[in-house]
Amino acid sequence: LIIHAPIEKKAREEFIFKAQRRRRHNCKNLTIQHSEGPLGARFLLEELPFAQANTIMILADKDEDADVADIQTLAVSVLIQDILMRGKQQDSISPSPMIIPQLIEVDSEDLARHSGILDYMLTDQLVARITACVAEVPQLSCIIDCIVKDRACSFCIRELKEYPAATALDLENGITFDEVSAAVACANEVVLGWSSTDLDEESWEMNPKERGQKRSWPEDARLVVLQKVERGSPRDRKSVV
Repeated sequence: LIIHAPIEKKAREEFIFKAQRRRRHNCKNLTIQHSEGPLGARFLLEELPFAQANTIMILADKDEDADVADIQTLAVSVLIQDILMRGKQQDSISPSPMIIPQLIEVDSEDLARHSGILDYMLTDQLVARITACVAEVPQLSCIIDCIVKDRACSFCIRELKEYPAATALDLENGITFDEVSAAVACANEVVLGWSSTDLDEESWEMNPKERGQKRSWPEDARLVVLQKVERGSPRDRKSVV
């Protein structure tokens, strides 16, 4: 894990140490490297190993006003996108890392999409939704622990044809979400949503209300599923924050 920030290295190390003591949890199998400098300095960002990263997370500056913090976060995101795009021209084989900025204001979603940033975190909204879910259904806390704390499960995007049970589905006449759920369940996975058929809507339709309604299934359609994580799976790529 490489952390690049304008805050001094010593202050960051003290913050991480106190955070681990407060949570009574120490990070294992993780090496943290610190890089210091302003986030808007392109020449410093170009020195970071973005091409070797799996995920690039850009955290918001909570000391700034929410609107200002989101604008700064998105500006850095676009800057990193340009750096990766220029590097991609020289190396067209390696996959591009995922850029995930942290947004504070809900209104910043439209600005992110117009900037070509489709992956982002609305952390304040996420915390509120998780709290509401657990308050409504306390049993959900065990599921959230498996995803967040124990890391026993992970989210991934799959094609329907990856599941053997899906061969029995009649794709020509359309399929329902219930049918897809049953096919995915045969592989011990849980489908959470699928790509939207409406081009004017968001890219994904999560937990469709009309689960028994048939829809077409084009070649580029995808599923969002929850799968069990195999213990000891190799992680040989770096992450840059």
